[in-house]
Amino acid sequence: MTDSFDPSKVVNFKREREVFEELLDFKGERRILTITDERGGVGKSTLLHKLFSISRTHPKPKPTSLISLDTLETPSLYYVVKQIVKNLKPAIEFPLFSQIELSLASDDVDMLLPLLRQSSAIRGELHMGNFEAGSTSNKAAGVMYNDYRSYTFNGENPSQLPKLSISEEQRQLGQNQAIELFFTELNDYLRRKTGLVLLFDAYEKCDKVLQEQLIRGFIGRLHFAKPSKNAKRLLIVIAGKESPKFLHEFPPDRCEQLIEAMDGMPPWTRDDIVDCMKFYGQTHEEKLTEDMFSLSKRLTPLMVVQVIQSILPKEAQS
Repeated sequence: MTDSFDPSKVVNFKREREVFEELLDFKGERRILTITDERGGVGKSTLLHKLFSISRTHPKPKPTSLISLDTLETPSLYYVVKQIVKNLKPAIEFPLFSQIELSLASDDVDMLLPLLRQSSAIRGELHMGNFEAGSTSNKAAGVMYNDYRSYTFNGENPSQLPKLSISEEQRQLGQNQAIELFFTELNDYLRRKTGLVLLFDAYEKCDKVLQEQLIRGFIGRLHFAKPSKNAKRLLIVIAGKESPKFLHEFPPDRCEQLIEAMDGMPPWTRDDIVDCMKFYGQTHEEKLTEDMFSLSKRLTPLMVVQVIQSILPKEAQS
């Protein structure tokens, strides 16, 4: 989602960029930046793209993921993690997570169950009553999974057995275990490396269940619930028309210690108008600048940019 973005065309946001660059040094205690403005079209998404570029081109560049939470394949924490893993490759590899992800995507129970069995985190929970492969119809046909490795099917060779689908229970268990492995691998990376940045856009557009999972099961786990010292190398940025209600979940003193909140996007200045016109190939004229600046007080930045683009000479538009 960042491939077509041109950071050179971003104007304004000086204060926000300065705060972000300060947080990138990981010298203070704050590890969460919230950017909130209830208005649409004021530049929150543009700003996050700019921060993505800053992080990647920093003197000490950080692997960075940017996710718009309203574009997920499915609104759940597993798919948030899946997108993060995708975005961070090849800078960071998550081989354990990726093995389970592949088995789930392939609907391959023969691949999934041995992976789950190998995990010490759930070994004590496994028993055949819960994790036999296949649906009820499979079982009724006499298909059983024996010790997760070999089949018996009326004495036939296992290689001749029909492929079994992953049950919903197995899929949920697989997703949960993949998330656990992600946290393990993330912690290992942060222990060895200098930092990581995760950017989340459109927080208000994801449903309440996912919002709760992000606050409690993701950010809360990394930065609030007995966080590892390695989490000090992780910066999380969340933007939207509303911000997570951390104070409803965590102690106020801990929130004050960890969170930098920026409320309200800044208005454009005349210099911002001049810069924007220059970026889009418009010759600077005092009257036009004043007209655009006057418009910026009534329109959102997105609308101002659209007006500037609409009055470009045809040769500049092409």
